[in-house]
Amino acid sequence: MKLYSVDRSPFGSRVRAAIEFKGLTVETLDAPEGGLKSPAYLAINPLGKLPTLVLDDGRAIPESQVILDYLEEISPSPSLYPVDAVDRATAQLIPRIIDLYLLTSLFELFAHLNPAGRDEAAVDAIFTKFGAALDHIERFVADDGFATGGTFSAADCALVPALFWVETANRLFGREAPGARPKLATYWEMATKHPLLGPLAADMKSDLAKVLPG
Repeated sequence: MKLYSVDRSPFGSRVRAAIEFKGLTVETLDAPEGGLKSPAYLAINPLGKLPTLVLDDGRAIPESQVILDYLEEISPSPSLYPVDAVDRATAQLIPRIIDLYLLTSLFELFAHLNPAGRDEAAVDAIFTKFGAALDHIERFVADDGFATGGTFSAADCALVPALFWVETANRLFGREAPGARPKLATYWEMATKHPLLGPLAADMKSDLAKVLPG
């Protein structure tokens, strides 16, 4: 199998974490020459986005959560989902909050990267929105190490890349989303030292530095 992705992508990193956790052999590739909207890439994934998993028979699976579900089907052990039903639901809920509420708000900040043309009021509003998303995650994340169920799960695959981008947004804009989130702070400290999640975040940082120095 092959995975089209880049390390800085929170969605691609989510899949890479699952692949690493399951011990699968998957070749990681950049988008074909010409980029995500090139005819070559659109022939693989008409959505024109990363990541895309290409199977050995040439069929392609886009969308990070769908890819995780596929990997779970073909390689159920070790599982990305805890045994307890509520913990399993939480392992699905946290990525959903991240996708629908956190990353959508964070990505709105891209329009304001240049300080010269930045709308500070708009940036304030965006930080408030993704702060609310972080509050929701704080409510559901566990306080005993991993995101839920006391074990590595799909929630960790999604949460570490998302928190990396939260940290990046804080640094780039010199501010933080309002609110105290002690469980997420403890979780992030654990994740940066974890043998799988720590290098994942480091790879994201190194890759982002190539296109966004400083």
